Amino acid sequence: MTKSREMGKVYKCITCSTEYLATTKRQTWCSVECRDRVCVVCQGSLEGIHGGRLTCSAECKKVQVARKRSERPRTDYDRDYQRKYTLQSKYGLTVEQYEAMVTAQDGKCAICTDVLTPGRDTHVDHNHTTGENRGLLCNNCNLALGHMADDANRLLAAAAYLLQHSDVLGVPQTVEGT
Repeated sequence: MTKSREMGKVYKCITCSTEYLATTKRQTWCSVECRDRVCVVCQGSLEGIHGGRLTCSAECKKVQVARKRSERPRTDYDRDYQRKYTLQSKYGLTVEQYEAMVTAQDGKCAICTDVLTPGRDTHVDHNHTTGENRGLLCNNCNLALGHMADDANRLLAAAAYLLQHSDVLGVPQTVEGT
């Protein structure tokens, strides 16, 4: 929305960059270019649909998105670039530094020592205050730390709780190092 006028709000059309009055009941398009537009999927009229939309309905939008995905499937280059960009922008790591972390941890989670699977199930754990990277975690351990707000006292209290109620579970619970 650009500004208000006496008759109502004035919008700027994304398609042709001209202004039109949203309160005008008779004219639902701002220019001839917008009036004559058609849906890219079904070729139906887009008259009355203002702005930069290319489809006339949610169904046509789904078809358009599917077409775009099939025309340009993701390549290994896209995945590698995305991984490199995410590591650098979120954690300040290069791919080589990340791989060194994986090697240093023997490809295992820093907390539970389960084998890490590459992709969405491996997370770089970092201190949200300082930004310092702490290690690599599996999805479950990363979620657990997040739900405990990275608070060591909460984690110790949770461990004590589990140990206190281990007889109820019928399974002996042990803490490494005790």
